Formats: sequence, structure tokens, C-alpha cells
Amino acid sequence: MIESSGSTRDFERSSPIGAPYGPDSPWMSTPLAVGIDHVFMCLSFSRYTQAIATIEDLAKKYQLAIWDPQSGEAYLPGT
Repeated sequence: MIESSGSTRDFERSSPIGAPYGPDSPWMSTPLAVGIDHVFMCLSFSRYTQAIATIEDLAKKYQLAIWDPQSGEAYLPGT
């Protein structure tokens, strides 16, 4: 479960608030879709490496799984 007090704000700070975002931005849409048990992010496949380290660090910090809907795989960062 994502705590609205800590992790949600950390994830929101890691992304832009909304368009316009530059052509080099890894985000395909903003703001992030944040719920009680998830943070949904749309990343550009060709530019995702800019954001993935931050996403993995925050997921590890808050013990969240990362799920890739295209591959159907989920993993816990740091394992």
C-alpha cells in the first residue's frame, strides 16, 4: 500500500506536473496516476532509462513491486 504522506509525494516530485514536457522527457503522460495501492506511469520506451533509476530507488525505499504490463513481469527492486 502506498502511503499518501510519504511515497506518493516522492513519486510525484520525481515527475513533471503536466504538459508541456520536452522531447527528451521520459514521460508519455503526466501527472502520474496515484492511487492508494499503485502509482501508474507511462514512460517512453526509447527514453525510460532517465527515470527508471529513480523509480527503482523509490520502489525499493517503499517496498513496492514494479510491474511491466508489456512483458507481464513483476519484480521487487534490489532482489
